[in-house]
Amino acid sequence: VSPFNDATTSYFHRSVGGYHGAKLARYQDLIDRYLNDLDDGVLDMLNTRYLIVPGDDGQPEAVRRPSPNGAAWFVDRIVAGDTPQQEIDLLGETDLKTTAVVGSRDRGEAEKTLPARAEGDSTAVRTIALTEYRPNYLKYEYSSPEEAVAVFSEIYYDRGWTAWVDGEQAPAFRADYVLRAMRLPAGRHTVEWRFRAPRWEAVEGVTLACSLLILLGAAAALIHCFRKKKETSHEG
Repeated sequence: VSPFNDATTSYFHRSVGGYHGAKLARYQDLIDRYLNDLDDGVLDMLNTRYLIVPGDDGQPEAVRRPSPNGAAWFVDRIVAGDTPQQEIDLLGETDLKTTAVVGSRDRGEAEKTLPARAEGDSTAVRTIALTEYRPNYLKYEYSSPEEAVAVFSEIYYDRGWTAWVDGEQAPAFRADYVLRAMRLPAGRHTVEWRFRAPRWEAVEGVTLACSLLILLGAAAALIHCFRKKKETSHEG
């Protein structure tokens, strides 16, 4: 089946394909420009671990890819594109394992100098790992001897998603055309991504008010029935 017009795989696994009638335009750009051609660099940044291909007997077979970037990774350099077209072009010209591509609105992040790292210096080892995953919540543990930029293999969507470091909300930006990125402080810390629908507090307020009205209505109905039954028994 076409991976981008069928949702079967996505029902069972996290998938770079799937189907929705209202795809994000940037992700559709990525499909048209890179994913249809199985571009290794873009598949790696999306942490694609397997491809389903025809096997020797013609039946579908899952083949392990050797080079996915992982759920998150640190980069040593940032490059910026002045336009969305330049951003998407840079994906095919950049080593996305070591460099993050950002757009013009995030140029401020691009202009900050990343700390120089001594090659082969064991004290400069950085690690970051996904430790908890739910559709509306992701948790990462990381360690870095210096301030660093991390890219997360999750689609950037700022309407509801917020980033937190050790329980305090922190700024995030879009990188690699469709992914999330953050500048993280040195040391050992916890990063969380939380999703809460916009205006959720208002929805909760309306729901609470409606629930209270229903309960009050039910209580009033019970009181009315009790009084009516009591009056009937007195008349008898």
